[in-house]
Amino acid sequence: MAEVKEFHGSSIGFGSAPSPYYYKFQAEAAKGEGAIPLLEQLVLDGTPAARLYAALALYSIDNDRGIDALESLKGDTSPLVTLFDCTRGGGTVGEFAAAAVDGYRKGARDFFHKLTADDDPKDFLWR
Repeated sequence: MAEVKEFHGSSIGFGSAPSPYYYKFQAEAAKGEGAIPLLEQLVLDGTPAARLYAALALYSIDNDRGIDALESLKGDTSPLVTLFDCTRGGGTVGEFAAAAVDGYRKGARDFFHKLTADDDPKDFLWR
């Protein structure tokens, strides 16, 4: 997990294939409190994508820890390559962390929330 090279949404490409990066971190977040030590370490020394994924996974487990982790990444100028659906993009870890904090404070859904037919994609606007 520490070697993740890109930051993906839950599905990528023209066929909306599952992203192995996203699902690794979603599975780790599903472990609950037992995953916190690994995730906190990844926020400190993972790749840029791993740092952001780990902070978001922490938010899934404990909102306050996740916000603290995201706040700690706001000044991170490391480049981040992203892929959401078919759209490749980028920015910095800090830009995405700041957008996530802002989105969560405005009520955006948890990044690792399992989508259902009742979910509105607009709930995830911080992406």
